[in-house]
Amino acid sequence: MSHASTETGSTPVARGTKPVSAARQRVPRLVAFLALGALLLVLRQVLGFEWVAAGTVAGFYALTAIGLDILWGYAGQVSLGQGAFMAIGAYTSALLTAIVGLPAGVAALISLLLCCAVAAGLGKLVLGLGPIYLAIATMGFALFVPALIVALPEVTQGAVGVFGIPAIEILGFNLSDASTMYTVIWVIVLLSAYGTLRIASSRLGLAWKLLGEHQEVAESVGVDPQNRKMQALVLSAGFGSVSGSLYAHYTQVVSPVSFGFSLLVVLLITVVLGGLGTGYGPVLGAITVGLITMRSGSAGEYTSIVFGVVFLVVLYAAPVGLVGVIRSLLPRLGLRRADAPTPQPVERTTLDIGAEFAALRRLLGADEAANAGDYSLHGVTKSFGGVAANTDVSIDVRGGEVLGVIGPNGAGKSTAVNIATGTYRPDSGTVSWCGEDISQWSTDRRAAAGVARTFQKPSVVPGITVIENVAIGAYRFGHRGLVSAVFTPAGRRELEELFAAALKALEIVGLDHLAQSDSESLSFGQRRLAELARAIVSLPEVIFLDEPMSGLDASEKEQIVDLLKGLRDAGVAVCIIEHDTQTIARICDRICVLDFGKVLCVGTPEEVFNDPRVKESYMGETVEI
Repeated sequence: MSHASTETGSTPVARGTKPVSAARQRVPRLVAFLALGALLLVLRQVLGFEWVAAGTVAGFYALTAIGLDILWGYAGQVSLGQGAFMAIGAYTSALLTAIVGLPAGVAALISLLLCCAVAAGLGKLVLGLGPIYLAIATMGFALFVPALIVALPEVTQGAVGVFGIPAIEILGFNLSDASTMYTVIWVIVLLSAYGTLRIASSRLGLAWKLLGEHQEVAESVGVDPQNRKMQALVLSAGFGSVSGSLYAHYTQVVSPVSFGFSLLVVLLITVVLGGLGTGYGPVLGAITVGLITMRSGSAGEYTSIVFGVVFLVVLYAAPVGLVGVIRSLLPRLGLRRADAPTPQPVERTTLDIGAEFAALRRLLGADEAANAGDYSLHGVTKSFGGVAANTDVSIDVRGGEVLGVIGPNGAGKSTAVNIATGTYRPDSGTVSWCGEDISQWSTDRRAAAGVARTFQKPSVVPGITVIENVAIGAYRFGHRGLVSAVFTPAGRRELEELFAAALKALEIVGLDHLAQSDSESLSFGQRRLAELARAIVSLPEVIFLDEPMSGLDASEKEQIVDLLKGLRDAGVAVCIIEHDTQTIARICDRICVLDFGKVLCVGTPEEVFNDPRVKESYMGETVEI
């Protein structure tokens, strides 16, 4: 098996390959931050100290909610325990400074490390079980932490709370002063929101978005779901911890009442009200919450009802949140141009797929040529609920050939591909590659080694561009960590190289004119081609395609036929499941027929379609060869 080199290629980045999200959003992002900063200054001047007091607390909510937005809005993992991490940060800092006597900075760092460790432990227990279990577990965690604080008065001072927490002083400024903390906390919030948007447009951010929408697809491009979810959870907890520590030193007193169920509700309102996965959402949501808190103070015990009513009204009127509403209004107000008309595809001569594939390899700094070897299923059996989907199935996919897998509906074709790509584990039998048993390899590990696939239903991530959807296919060629990938020039160069490769893959499938279009604007056939481009940019050594011709017109089918022949000629092992037997007969070097979960026959198109058993299986259909 050949593998990508561990160093990024030095090929110059092609025209138009700057990360599209960054290119599109840089000016609007700057304008947005200036507008938010101006809004905070105006509110301070117009509403005076009453807003400063409410707005400072809202700043703590915003910082905590940014962490929740990373986990929920980007990685798609619903957590109800963000307030508990704020409580751990606040109490740890409070106890270490007021009782132990440590400096505030040291206490805050210990709080951060503790929160991250607790989040990692929690994630280890529940992240692999599914999103609903994370939501349930974190809700229990949010209720458990305040109860534990009350239950351990000898350590936490119990229900009374911790008093005498020293204030933080920076350059002579006392952060227990509301006016000073107002400025400090909102500067931190705006910088954090900016960092979040940088993360969102990075390789890691794209992986989170794909993971949140389609975990199976994310695994198929090499994303390790457990590690990436854990990363989002720990990062989210870190924001909660920092917010809690600052809150403790600002108020100089903490008690369990501050971190009860009402905090969970406020944080959820803050994120959803502002807009999930928008970067600015928690900022706008927190400002709104602060204003409601300030104006509803006279409502007393009915404040929660006011919050609930406002939340429901906004959720009904603007399910995309305040950021979504503002984005939709800007073009109408003339503050931002509406999207430009979609460019028309340019006339092109027939591409040399082999040459284009080689150019793609150079862009990604990969080995010069694929040498896939045999990818084989040996005696594979798989049952679901006692019903056998595959029984003693043996299939060989060879480098430099196209293998077709056909059979009636329910014959076990997709099950065989899911076993081959790691989605299912066989009950018996093995999967091998170049003679090595890889039966226990996970899907993402196989993808990282060069196994790609497409799905019956093409999947794209909404809210991002076509080129971003394709660029995530090159995930295995990125090697930068979170900080390096997002905040260093080397990380940005690596991302630009991934986008250069994505543009090349879009050129190969004929969709480069739609690179900057929203992925949701694609037709079904275009989504199919974009998914194929995502698989191509991963530089597969073996590729499995599950019914890639379904829903396509004749010209689109012809385009995919040419692409698959080109991949075969480039040395890639291609396996295609398809019901279109006419196309299968034209494109395949060998065909495997499945019927009732068993291999009926294997051979050349002539041998297979002249086999009486196959004719009977296809009810007498005549196939032209």
